[in-house]
Formats: sequence, C-alpha cells, structure tokens
Amino acid sequence: VDLLRQGLNAEGYVRREYLQTAGDVSLFVSGIFPDSLETRRNLFTLGDYIDMGRTAYANIQSGVFDELSAKFPQVVDVLNDVSREIDLLSYDVGRYIRRRRMIDERISRR
Repeated sequence: VDLLRQGLNAEGYVRREYLQTAGDVSLFVSGIFPDSLETRRNLFTLGDYIDMGRTAYANIQSGVFDELSAKFPQVVDVLNDVSREIDLLSYDVGRYIRRRRMIDERISRR
C-alpha cells in the first residue's frame, strides 16, 4: 500500500518506478504465494492485492501496463496454476474456492 501511495503521489521516473514495483509485488504475491495472504496477521486479502496491482499498473500509462492492468486477475489466475504445478500452492479445496471467488469477482469488475 505504501509503494502504491508513494507512486501515486510522485512524478516522473520516480512515479513509474514506485508504481511498477507495487504492481510487480502485488502480481508476484497474489499469483505465486496467495496462501500467504490467509494468515491472521495479514491485513490484506487476495482481492486487495489484485486491486492494488491493477491500480498501480493502470497509472503507469503505458500500453503493456494498461493491458496488464486490464487482465490482472486473469494473469493472477495463470500464475496460481503455475504455483500449484510447482507445489508452492496448497491443494486445499476451501482455499481454492476462496481464491476463485476473489479472482472471479475482480474479473467481472473490469
């Protein structure tokens, strides 16, 4: 959240760096390690990370990042599949259903 906030308040190159880093971190955590967001001490959900990443990329104002912003939940979904294939993601059905709901909600928001 701090990276996103600082990026939105900055200008020029610094703005782009903060926003890209916020988007990249959001994508990495929500895509590869979404189970880590289900700890009691974590204040943010998978859906929050998707929203933060989407917002960060949308504010970079570049064709590639505009597309990543528009398709952020779908990219998270693909990375979840990769994470599951390399055994980093839980096979717990309850967690899977919660992840699917949050991703599907964000896809329908566009």
